[in-house]
Amino acid sequence: MEKDFFAFLLEHSPLATVVVKPDGKVCYGNQAFREFLGGSLETLHDPREYLHPEDVPVFWECLERVAGEVGRKEEVLLRTRSRKGEVRFTRVILWNTLDVRGVEGIVGYSVDVTRETELLERFAREERLLEQIVATLSAAGQWEDEEAIAREAVQRVSEIFGVSLVWLGRKEDDFRITPIAWFPVAHPYPGEITVRWDESPAGQGPAGRAIRSGSPQVCDDILVDPLFLPWREKARQYGFRSAATFPLTSRGRTFGVLVVYSSVPRFFTEERGRFVQLFAQGLALILVAANARKNLKERVRELEAVQNLAVRLRQVERMDEALRVLLEDTGRLIEAQAGMVLLEKEDHFVLSAQWGFTPSLEGFTIDKKELPPECSLFRYDPRLSADHVECPCIPVPEGFGPSLLFPLLSEERSLGALFFLRRSGGPVFTERELHFVRTISEIGGNTIRRLELYEEALRRLMHLESLRAVDRAITGNQDLAVTFEIILNKAVQEENVHAAAVFLVQPETQYLRCFAHQGLQKRGIEGILVHARGVLGKVVAENTVLRLDSALLQEDQVMSKIISGEGFRCAFLFPMHSRGKVLGVLLVFSRFLLTLSPEWRDFFENLAGQGAIAVENTQLLENLSKNLVLMQVAYDATIEGWAKALELRDRETEGHSERVTALTLLVAQEMGISGEDLTYIRWGALLHDIGKLGVPDNILLKPGPLTEEEWAIMRKHPLHAYEMLRSIPHLRKALDIPLHHHERFDGKGYPMGLEGKKIPLSARIFAVVDVYDALTSDRPYRKAWSKEKALKYIAEESGKAFDPEVVAVFLRVVEREY
Repeated sequence: MEKDFFAFLLEHSPLATVVVKPDGKVCYGNQAFREFLGGSLETLHDPREYLHPEDVPVFWECLERVAGEVGRKEEVLLRTRSRKGEVRFTRVILWNTLDVRGVEGIVGYSVDVTRETELLERFAREERLLEQIVATLSAAGQWEDEEAIAREAVQRVSEIFGVSLVWLGRKEDDFRITPIAWFPVAHPYPGEITVRWDESPAGQGPAGRAIRSGSPQVCDDILVDPLFLPWREKARQYGFRSAATFPLTSRGRTFGVLVVYSSVPRFFTEERGRFVQLFAQGLALILVAANARKNLKERVRELEAVQNLAVRLRQVERMDEALRVLLEDTGRLIEAQAGMVLLEKEDHFVLSAQWGFTPSLEGFTIDKKELPPECSLFRYDPRLSADHVECPCIPVPEGFGPSLLFPLLSEERSLGALFFLRRSGGPVFTERELHFVRTISEIGGNTIRRLELYEEALRRLMHLESLRAVDRAITGNQDLAVTFEIILNKAVQEENVHAAAVFLVQPETQYLRCFAHQGLQKRGIEGILVHARGVLGKVVAENTVLRLDSALLQEDQVMSKIISGEGFRCAFLFPMHSRGKVLGVLLVFSRFLLTLSPEWRDFFENLAGQGAIAVENTQLLENLSKNLVLMQVAYDATIEGWAKALELRDRETEGHSERVTALTLLVAQEMGISGEDLTYIRWGALLHDIGKLGVPDNILLKPGPLTEEEWAIMRKHPLHAYEMLRSIPHLRKALDIPLHHHERFDGKGYPMGLEGKKIPLSARIFAVVDVYDALTSDRPYRKAWSKEKALKYIAEESGKAFDPEVVAVFLRVVEREY
């Protein structure tokens, strides 16, 4: 009864149970065993009938080990096959029960673990995928170059998931999707297709929809999916049957896609899709991080470049050097091939620096009036262009394409613009490069403004120095040609001034004569007479400043002759006026189109004013010289008249004043006296006896000897002369002879009894000459001495009445001249 009960339980147990002989023959299998394999004991007696062929050896090995040891148990995982062909994973426990009475075999218990095994295999497979993904992303994370990461990523996706083609695309602002890496690298498909992310037909594929939606897109069968129609034939050509696209997203913004193709329809199961998406998400983070590192390095490099450039610009003190450094350094940093700096000057832009242009564009200007309202240069707007011809106001030579224009500003004041170009076919400048130039332009604008102020201060100083030099020339030089040479030198030293000329009004005829010029190549211009009509006459008549461009210069008959062949593009005419009267015209010529800034106008008006002063001073000096000559003649005539009057009163001394004056001047010149001192000696000699006007006639004209009282009165005539002449300023320096000509070298003379060198030299000279002339002239009380007797007397009185040095010179002069 008990045996039957356990047999019943074994037969109906849900656990598949089998008893096998050591040779593997099944001798018993319960109902669960038979149902599990789908057969009877007769059909299942051989394990090879229900075991997977690969697992039959495993079963025999385990059975042999268990059969060899009574009571031994072993567990083994085997794959079994049912009659229907189903393969199951079965965990089998073999137990050697040969020592158990009534069993006489090896008991095997089996449990169906198919579900658990499949889950474990799936987990293992997914674990391997995760490991591969992590390893791939870790390796890619070591790269800093975005394209290198992309190349590594697409190759690893292809290898991990066993697909036909993988490519990674970048989302562009113009709605294109640009492939930047693909694998296999030699596959032509990515280069043959056009993919977009807008609503156009080219944007309806998985890639376009993934970017717009931000979620993965799967095409299970390319050959039947209507949205894949634009690419179907190409895909069929390369054997693609299914495709999936996974967005690359960071902070909610999709910046690219990972696109995968397989030759198997419905290849992208939920499991595969999940793992590729996981890979794409990790890749997006790595790309963003790499881009951030790249941007950081680029930013550091830019900041270092900006700092270095700022340091260099702070050390520059000349505008041309600053513009060269700003242009060339910035151009090389943004990998441009050419560039220019256009500076704003009043109503036009001037090419102030250039780099990379052959031939040179020197002298190029842009008139603001010629700029269209939409021009970036006119509106001071930054501009990126794929082709420089979009800015036709700048005449760029052939061979250049992409361009970048950025305004130069300082404290919101426009200074001009930076303009860079790349060769035709080169890459378009990026927003990042534009941002970099923005930073540079702020530093450049401030540098230019600083140098403008510095150069303005230097110009003002130079202008003051120039005007001072002209002023010195006017005050220290009476030569008008020298003064105007300095004025014209200062004029042509100004920037962009290439020639200058001066025309003076001729008072007698009202014609204008070219007095001087510099920088003009023509010959024979100096001295040319021009009638006071045309532009020169207008300046003189209206006392106004004129600016003439090349057309107006050619219209004027006189100006066209002057500038013919010179290449001047404009001229400025400044009136040279003083006290409301125009005395001439200062002309300034330039080969550039210039404007008349207030500072520039002030300088040249001052130069013209200085020129007018020089002309006026010259005219005044000429008139003064004439008046001085007339006054000198009048003085001499007056003094000679006084001398004649004395001689008429004192008939005995007729002709005496003229004789002693002439001889006194000869001796004085022999002794080294010159200049105006001779004039005062002459006047003193002529007026030596003017004091006798104070002597009464009865004494002066007495025919006989004078008494002591009369001599006392006579000896006062030098003092009378002093009193008469000292009130006349021009004759004060002539008083030495009238006052001291009766002094003696030994001190016994009158009126002061001076001796030796204390007696003025002119008086010592005249004393010798006066005595000599008196001795050699007839007098009422005696006859004239001979020349020899008189000279002997003079020699004898040397050191007594006369200065020995003067006597020696006197004797030499008389011997030579008389």
